[in-house]
Amino acid sequence: SVGDPCMLPSECADGLCLGVPFDSGYCSKTCTSDANCPFGSHCGRNPAGGANVCLKRCTSAGTTTGCRPLYVCDKGNTSLLNVPVCYPQCSSVSQCGPGATQCDPRGFCCGVSPYACCNNTQCDTGFACMAGYCTPSGAGGGSATGGGSATGGGSATGGGSSGGSSGTGGGAALGNVGDACSTSALRPPSAVCVGGSNAACPPVWSTGTWTGGYCAINCTSANCPSGSSCANQGPLPAYCLKNCSPAVPGSCRPGYVCEFGLVSFTQAVCNAACTTNSQCPGTGRCDTATGYCCGNSGYKCCTTGTPCSGTATCRADLGNYCG
Repeated sequence: SVGDPCMLPSECADGLCLGVPFDSGYCSKTCTSDANCPFGSHCGRNPAGGANVCLKRCTSAGTTTGCRPLYVCDKGNTSLLNVPVCYPQCSSVSQCGPGATQCDPRGFCCGVSPYACCNNTQCDTGFACMAGYCTPSGAGGGSATGGGSATGGGSATGGGSSGGSSGTGGGAALGNVGDACSTSALRPPSAVCVGGSNAACPPVWSTGTWTGGYCAINCTSANCPSGSSCANQGPLPAYCLKNCSPAVPGSCRPGYVCEFGLVSFTQAVCNAACTTNSQCPGTGRCDTATGYCCGNSGYKCCTTGTPCSGTATCRADLGNYCG
């Protein structure tokens, strides 16, 4: 699968084994968007140059979690949607993309936006370190992540947003990721949800019905606040969705499902329940009894008809997801 070590193209499912600077080889596939990449990977920049390639998805940007040795989980000028992928460590700034000013001892290109904070703490003059990544100082009006107050008396509910928005003038508290919301011509998403200019109400995904609205943050250009994760559903923008646990009843609002696979198989998020097959472009099948898109690899096993499509099988070790 994408991200596995290789020596020969024949060792990879799609016949592409990337060489230097990919240590010990890296199975991949050429792409122009996420729609071309297998489940669990994203289309991104090949540090060796040339066509874009599929890169293994990871979830903890700014760390090495979920990646092989000598790889970092990075979203700074790596994937096209700026979501984290397993990427070769740099050893000098010459291996970094445009604009990066340093390669830190961890192997991250860093110093300026959209790159990581050097040593997870430092950015060049004019940039602030937020959640491990450099952001232009003062971008978005800044909210105090973890509970900052909104200028004029309105409080930023539950912890604000990275890059956020302030309730200037004593306005109502902004909704956190996953909260219900409604917008109008006079009330854009940034006026009702955390996230500033990156706020969404609801996400621009065709899957499911966002009952009552849903505060989200476009995480292609912003970091996700605590309690949410960057979820991706194909070539559309990636969004911060509310974290949940299937073991905790009611961790999602009515009309929503607690779904793995959009982030990883260890972190689930609250996603809109589907009601028709047309809302499941990745699978073409909506399990209306449960509200899950189902059947294809990486999706829930269908409860009616064939559980999984093609060569995929229903795997209990993945929580009854096809794999």
